[in-house]
Amino acid sequence: MDKEKFETKMIKVDGDCWPWLEHVDKDGYGKVRVGKEKLRAHRVSYELYVGPIPAGLVIDHLCLNKPCVNPDHLEVVTIAENNKRRPYTNLCEHGSGETRCEQGCGARYRQLYSKQYYKKRKKLEQEKAKDSYSNGSLQHKQEATRGNSTENL
Repeated sequence: MDKEKFETKMIKVDGDCWPWLEHVDKDGYGKVRVGKEKLRAHRVSYELYVGPIPAGLVIDHLCLNKPCVNPDHLEVVTIAENNKRRPYTNLCEHGSGETRCEQGCGARYRQLYSKQYYKKRKKLEQEKAKDSYSNGSLQHKQEATRGNSTENL
């Protein structure tokens, strides 16, 4: 995948997160198809803008925002280091790193980017759609749809 095509699937904001606007998996990471493979968008972003990810290492989101693909917010680290940095690690007396404590203390963890991030993402998607409409690309689609529907009547 080239940068130009990749950049149509996210919003570039200087100095801020670049939210992924396409498919997001159940874990909150952006997904992108490259050839026949579905890859995590932040890994593709790192490789496009920075370079290859060394074997055995992972990408850490310094911004704690899983759908972010800004390479300035991504760092190559070991799996152990990435787990130490998790935003919800050790929030209960048992030190559980899971989303719910397995030892029954009732503690539940919320990831910092959940509701606020998705509200922001939805607003950015709406703004992108409005821009697209004002540029005429959506208008042509709507006209084509209207033309097809009147032909069927």
